[in-house]
Amino acid sequence: MNTLNYIGCKHTLLNTLLSVFQENIPDMAKLSFLDLFAGTGSVGFNVQRFTKSCDANDLELYSYIINFALLKCNYSEELSELIKKCNELGMTEGLIYNNFSPTETCERMFFTNDNAKKADSIREFIDSEYKENRINIYQFNFLLASLLVSIDKVANTSAVYGAYLKAYKTSALKPLTLKPIHIKTDIDINFENTVYNKLAETFSETNSKYYDIIYVDPPYNQRQYSGNYSPLNYIAEYNKDVVLKGKTRLI
Repeated sequence: MNTLNYIGCKHTLLNTLLSVFQENIPDMAKLSFLDLFAGTGSVGFNVQRFTKSCDANDLELYSYIINFALLKCNYSEELSELIKKCNELGMTEGLIYNNFSPTETCERMFFTNDNAKKADSIREFIDSEYKENRINIYQFNFLLASLLVSIDKVANTSAVYGAYLKAYKTSALKPLTLKPIHIKTDIDINFENTVYNKLAETFSETNSKYYDIIYVDPPYNQRQYSGNYSPLNYIAEYNKDVVLKGKTRLI
């Protein structure tokens, strides 16, 4: 699994979490599971093989896209070829380049010029393929999720996007390479894992589905993650009409 550099990510604690689940919850294979604050999707992606079904929810759009790819999309030869095409694309001066890399009218240094332009090419290619019905919604979300976690690897930040660094760090200077968010091919889509993009506090008011297990891992403070990862939401939405605010151009 390819994951974000993320506050509170449980990737390194997965073995501990799984042990706690299995020691305290009998017959997990017969039970439904919900990760209410799904974030990077690490928990759900790894728990799904032990449960009857696995759903995820998160208020952030980038997280919804990522969890959709992790819980509902199998890797395939076709996706492998599409990723290869993406990596062979040239450069485009699009929304990411104009808003998150240094130009004559922009001082922000979230990404290098080349990485921003490559990301724009990939993002526009994904949109075009979907609009022309050459890929379906599952492939669209898989490719977009792969772009989100891949561009995060070359972000010029200290984990969060509330600010960029004044000089490019070594990892940010590496060329952007699109890598699949996962290579799992045995996700049982017949389980119909569902991914939601809802406010956790009112989730039950708009969802009548019953869950045997609900994993609740909320943020550690009152600040929404959109403030820390706003550029990822912008790349996920990719809408020129979205108004960016302030020196760091948060949504």
